[in-house]
Amino acid sequence: MTDQDLRAWAGAVLCAGFDGEQAGKHAEDLIERLRVQNVILFRRNISSFAQVRALTEQLQAFAQECGHDLPLLICADQENGIVRRFSDDVPGLPGNMAIGAVGDADTAQAAGLITGRLLRAAGIHMDLAPVLDVNNNPDNPVIGVRSFGEDPAAVAALGVAFARGLAQGGAIACGKHFPGHGDTVADSHLALPLVAHGLERLRAVELVPFQAAIAAGVEAVMTAHVVFPAAGGTDPATLSEAVLTGLLRTQLAFSGVIMTDCLEMRAISDTVGVGRGAVLALCAGADLVLVSHSLDKQEEALAAIVAAAESGELPPERLREAAQRVRALKRRRLPELTHGSPHKLLQGSLQRPSQGLPQEGVARLFEEAAQLQHQIAARAVTVLRNDQGVLPLVAWETPPQRVALLCDRLRPQMMAAGASSGNQIFQEELMRVLPAATVSLYEIDVEGRGIDVAVAASQAADLIIVSVNGLGNPHFLQAIQSITAAARQPVAAIAVQSPYDLRAAPFCDMPTQLVTYEETPWMMRAAVDVIVHGGANGRIPVSISARLPRGSGQTTAR
Repeated sequence: MTDQDLRAWAGAVLCAGFDGEQAGKHAEDLIERLRVQNVILFRRNISSFAQVRALTEQLQAFAQECGHDLPLLICADQENGIVRRFSDDVPGLPGNMAIGAVGDADTAQAAGLITGRLLRAAGIHMDLAPVLDVNNNPDNPVIGVRSFGEDPAAVAALGVAFARGLAQGGAIACGKHFPGHGDTVADSHLALPLVAHGLERLRAVELVPFQAAIAAGVEAVMTAHVVFPAAGGTDPATLSEAVLTGLLRTQLAFSGVIMTDCLEMRAISDTVGVGRGAVLALCAGADLVLVSHSLDKQEEALAAIVAAAESGELPPERLREAAQRVRALKRRRLPELTHGSPHKLLQGSLQRPSQGLPQEGVARLFEEAAQLQHQIAARAVTVLRNDQGVLPLVAWETPPQRVALLCDRLRPQMMAAGASSGNQIFQEELMRVLPAATVSLYEIDVEGRGIDVAVAASQAADLIIVSVNGLGNPHFLQAIQSITAAARQPVAAIAVQSPYDLRAAPFCDMPTQLVTYEETPWMMRAAVDVIVHGGANGRIPVSISARLPRGSGQTTAR
């Protein structure tokens, strides 16, 4: 085997990201000099739908000019909900836990179908989704509402349906994060989590959605940077031969592409390092290693792979096997080379996979996405408590004239998700549907500024709405405790980021409680519509307390 062969195979097993909205120097170095054959796009690469389509065309044209014999595999984390890569001109869809609140596989499949069609129309082939993690740990800082819920069977059914929809839309699904990141209290972006459960428990909970997805024909699976002693000793799953080859490849009979989560995450970069991590992952059985950000780390990974293959630490046959598996996926599923019979996930589908859309079809696709957005959001909003019959406001004998909206200025966010929407969205939606009322927004920051004004204004309001977006600001929590203890008017708490926030005082005792699962404009609109007009049907897919177990939710008349 020649050095040229090894370098070509190394380029075939690396997926890399770059900065910028055009194929600049970083991207050109990856494709031409380093011969990288797979790329990942983030929000930093995307400012509009037309722009990202032009970017993917530019990348493919450059790869062809550089002599690549197959098109680039272009990936993105378009999970929907709080983790989305499309720009704001593309109608977004509610995420997994909102779909879990709807609880309908057809809805999950419809979301996957629209997502796949949007990706393909933009020139993106693989969606690093669906999230198949079972979120059964309320303190999980990295999965949470990215999961369909806490019930393994429900997560499996909804995850398979979403993956099937992606395939119908022409995109490759990549289920993640194997063998399960749902029961951790650490974020693998920042540290190395551990799941100490035995193998029997893993088979009964964490592995259930992955087994279902594999049986349905999912074509790629992403690994978790999580240690599972029962399955793989002291190594994170990404680097464990026992997990990737023994469990995933052999016991679960997965024959598709095994892709790592990003090796620049600190669970890997701060332990074994990116280059060493790439070698160990391939030795363990991975086929595609992800290095999302830094050119120097991407160069380090490629150099380490080639050196390990030359020394025999990474058997060249293993490197070639990984490269051939990735290339076979391209030949089978990339639009430029589509041929053969439908993939298993497509069997029984309503339509053949989309082959991309002409420009005149994009507007129609956006309309379909907007309609589905509204339908899912309206069905997902969950009213957990309405003990005093406050909802809907249209039933009030005298509509509220003064509404105080109390918000936390601190805006916690997941590393994977980026910034959340602002508090102003909620205020604007309330003002839109209550044009005769005065809706005032009062924010309290981490220094406690704004408390006095919020307390005074709340005393004069007809209705107090508390927007709950985390528990990290003690001043906000103390202020709400004081306000609600003295309030004589109705008080409603709305968990706009995580339903688990309602476990904490002072929110857990509020007689009116709602959940939106994500602080996105479409869920804010849907929540306000439920508050004012009724029509809630969502059922929470995780347990909040003994009083509010999984499946809780009230239907409010419209």
